[in-house]
Amino acid sequence: MKQLYLIIIWLAAFNIRPFSIAAQEVLELHLIYRECDDTYGYKNNLGDTIVPYGKYLCYIPYRTLGFISKPQGDIIAISPSGTELFKVFQFDNGPDYLSEGVFRMIGNNNKMGFADTTGHIVIPPRFDFVTPLKNGHAFFNTGGRCIPIDTSREYHIISGGHWGVINKDGKEVCPPLLDSVPLKYKGKQTEIIYQKQQMTLEKAISIIKDNIKN
Repeated sequence: MKQLYLIIIWLAAFNIRPFSIAAQEVLELHLIYRECDDTYGYKNNLGDTIVPYGKYLCYIPYRTLGFISKPQGDIIAISPSGTELFKVFQFDNGPDYLSEGVFRMIGNNNKMGFADTTGHIVIPPRFDFVTPLKNGHAFFNTGGRCIPIDTSREYHIISGGHWGVINKDGKEVCPPLLDSVPLKYKGKQTEIIYQKQQMTLEKAISIIKDNIKN
C-alpha cells in the first residue's frame, strides 16, 4: 500500500496521468469561440486544443463527436482526440441532421451509410443515395441521377431510378422497385407510389413479395 501511495505522489509531481485514467477522461468535445475575430475551434474535456481558432469552420458537436468543414467543402467527423473519421453527408449548409439516433455519412467509396453520435458506423456505406431513417426504415436509390435544383447548386433532387427500403439494421426489406420516396408520413404509416398507385409502404412490400414468390 505504501508503494502505491509513492507511485501516485510521483505521478502527480510530474503531472503524469496513468494511461487508463487519461483514456477514460478523453470523452467529450467542446465548441470554443473567440469574439475578437469571430472564430471557432474545439477543445476536449481535458483542456487540450483539438482544432485551433479559425483553422476550420466548426459545428456544434455531439458529446463525443465533432464536425469540421475542410477548404474543399467536405464536412468531416472528428473524435475528441482530433482523429478524422469519415465524410458526413451535407444537408442545409451543415452536417446531416440526426434522425432516430443516426445521421448519413459518406465512405471512401463515395457511397452513403449511417453513423451514430459516437462516430460508430452502424450501417456501412453501400448506397448511391439514401434518405434519413424514419419510422424504422430508410429509402435507397439505384440508377438515379443527382440534379441541382437551384443556380447555387446547393440543393439537389434524385431523378429517375428506383427506390428500395432498408430497416434500422441495414437489412433490405424491399428491393429497389418503388417509384418514389415517401410522399408523406402519417404517424407510423408511410405512403409511397408503386406501379403509379399511391399506397402504404406495407401494402407495396406485400405486393412485391407476392410477385417475387409467383
